Amino acid sequence: MKTRSIHSANLDKGFSAIRLPIRPPYPPAECKSVEEMPTGTGWLYEPKWDGFRCLAFRQGKQVQLQSKAGQPLHRYFPQLVESLSTLPQTRFVLDSEIVVYVHSQLSFENLLMRIHPGCL
Repeated sequence: MKTRSIHSANLDKGFSAIRLPIRPPYPPAECKSVEEMPTGTGWLYEPKWDGFRCLAFRQGKQVQLQSKAGQPLHRYFPQLVESLSTLPQTRFVLDSEIVVYVHSQLSFENLLMRIHPGCL
């Protein structure tokens, strides 16, 4: 299993203080390569989407998004920040994937354009 650590230079860079037991930057869960799928009860699977890995942190109305590498993403996805800030749960950390749909299909190119410097 290959794990990545978040470089110390990323610590607190672009993140404001948030009062949660887990705070950004925080390393996301990593997948593990195996020879065959585990069987039995208690296993859940999810597809690999063509998107950006994202940790979402919420405390009250404050929402912050973090990339897999520990970089802030909230300024690139204000609609996602707004949507997460209106959920009934006011305190959480989500390990998720950001995807963009165009005409009912995932578009990694459109997702990349969200963080392209010329599109800011």
